[in-house]
Amino acid sequence: MRKIKTCMASAMSLAACLAAASKSPADADQVTPQMDTIALDERDAVAALDGINIALTEVGDGGSYVWRRIDGRLAGMAQPTSSYKDASGQPCRRLIVILNVPGRSSKIEGVACRSAFRQWLLEG
Repeated sequence: MRKIKTCMASAMSLAACLAAASKSPADADQVTPQMDTIALDERDAVAALDGINIALTEVGDGGSYVWRRIDGRLAGMAQPTSSYKDASGQPCRRLIVILNVPGRSSKIEGVACRSAFRQWLLEG
């Protein structure tokens, strides 16, 4: 299972976050040795961000949002699993994200909380 350090859910920061999450086990200290990795480019990260944002905003707990990049190999699924309010009263959601390219799959689990500015902040 892969963990992501705190990442703001905006195109540029999630792109960097997912790029860091996609490094090989030798290059990333947050990755368990048995984890398969997927190399992502910025457009892949934007597609993943869009899917995650839609899932967090529009999909109920236990539901899934599936997407596929039209001009790329990446496909994915985001599934919010439970919702709660944090200590400051902001809504938070636990979620699972699965990213797929032909022959490989990567699973990310984490928590996203909505900021006062209505952006989702991802924590792993």
